[in-house]
Amino acid sequence: MQIARMYRRAKGSAAKARTKAIKQLEAVLVSADPNLREELAGLNNAELFRSCARLAEDSKNDRTMKRRGCRPPAPPCVCWPGES
Repeated sequence: MQIARMYRRAKGSAAKARTKAIKQLEAVLVSADPNLREELAGLNNAELFRSCARLAEDSKNDRTMKRRGCRPPAPPCVCWPGES
């Protein structure tokens, strides 16, 4: 019984973390360069994460970042009133 509870708790925690990661990525994309935003528009979540992971690899090379027209990372988002 206790193993089932631990499994449910871990599964719920993973789902919350996934949702939070998706929302954070979408918040970053709002302030992204319009060309990059257009390139990533219409992708499902899995494709979006893969594309952003590739961008992270590419950003290690400054020339690639300049070629794509990317800006430096934006500061952390401010929470909306009522959120913690």
